[in-house]
Amino acid sequence: MLSPIPRRRLHAQECSGGAKNRVRQRAAIITFVLAIGSARQVCQLETTFRTQNQAFNYLHKHRTAYERVARVKLEHGEIEDGIIQLTML
Repeated sequence: MLSPIPRRRLHAQECSGGAKNRVRQRAAIITFVLAIGSARQVCQLETTFRTQNQAFNYLHKHRTAYERVARVKLEHGEIEDGIIQLTML
């Protein structure tokens, strides 16, 4: 079952005067489970979409590719806190 998790990040953007302003950007993070036989592995996909619905639709379109990437990361032991972290392709 897929469940979107919203997340906010702060990015610095330079102005023409040289001063830096903080601009809030929303990044939608989608959590899904990768099934490997009887085992399950939690994965998170961080997207640049502003809404969870857009990110969810993106994952559905590209799920096979992300599952392949997640399996490779799992084989290489690239797991952070028990979660495979993925970014947009």
